[in-house]
Amino acid sequence: NPFPSAAERLQRERTLTDRDQEILMCVGDFDSNGSIAARLGVKPKTVEALKQQLCHKLGLRGSDELLGYAVLKQYARWWIAQAVHKRRSGSIERRGTE
Repeated sequence: NPFPSAAERLQRERTLTDRDQEILMCVGDFDSNGSIAARLGVKPKTVEALKQQLCHKLGLRGSDELLGYAVLKQYARWWIAQAVHKRRSGSIERRGTE
């Protein structure tokens, strides 16, 4: 299927390597290929190839979709971290304790 559903993408994401996850995080942080290459100790052309492989693994159609996907993943991680922090600090009311 050239246009996988969100559930299919999630299933595909479970197969990503640690390196794939690191690249996805860097893309979500808007890092350039040069910056990612320096971080990983590879050449920028290698980063581009790895990003293309990542697109293929996730069923994405190119770098624009990869960027969008990565940014959404970063936002989701941030939002969850904020919610956990608020819950732990007592900022969120817990049901049944009112």
